[in-house]
Amino acid sequence: MTEARLSVTLRVRDGARRQPAHGAADGALLAAPILVAFTLLDRASAPGWWLPLLGIRLVAAAALAAVARLAPRFAGSPVALAACAVAVICGTVEAAVFATGGAKSPYLTSNIAVLAGVGILIPLTARQSLRLQLLGLGIALGPVLLRLGPGEGLALLTTASYLVTIAVVAVAGAHHQDTLRRREHRARVEVARQIGLINLGTLAGGWRTSCPRH
Repeated sequence: MTEARLSVTLRVRDGARRQPAHGAADGALLAAPILVAFTLLDRASAPGWWLPLLGIRLVAAAALAAVARLAPRFAGSPVALAACAVAVICGTVEAAVFATGGAKSPYLTSNIAVLAGVGILIPLTARQSLRLQLLGLGIALGPVLLRLGPGEGLALLTTASYLVTIAVVAVAGAHHQDTLRRREHRARVEVARQIGLINLGTLAGGWRTSCPRH
């Protein structure tokens, strides 16, 4: 392998490792202030729970800041970082859900932003995306399902259909984007190979020219 090809290949592979970690950090930093800002809605929709929810939101924001800070150190396991961020965000949303009506809470559908955000901000393979989507769905729907009250089935089914649809779209999008990234990687390696061949030919030509003729 020529030096040019090796250099380009290493840069591509290093970028592939770093991008998901950076995406997880960016997503965590973006979500932290948004979670805290929703305290204004808490105060209007659940005044009795406003202060406890504010405390939960502040703790969640601190946890997301920690995830963002740790991202460079755990670049080799970006999916684990993303899973921590998803668990923190969906868990915070779930606390607001139970404070504002359970399955009928308007907060339940806000998990759509979490599931969609994972697909938009973090470059993942389809399998990685599926794991994160299932984690988000489990946290969003599992506790509500276990505490489902009379007459709440239709509301939960409606919200679940929205969330599952977004999750399917996110996984499909991750598969498509991963395919494009792989094609780009192969194209860059091929360009590096061509550059290496050109450099090799140039060196060979210079060597012939510099060799003394007998």
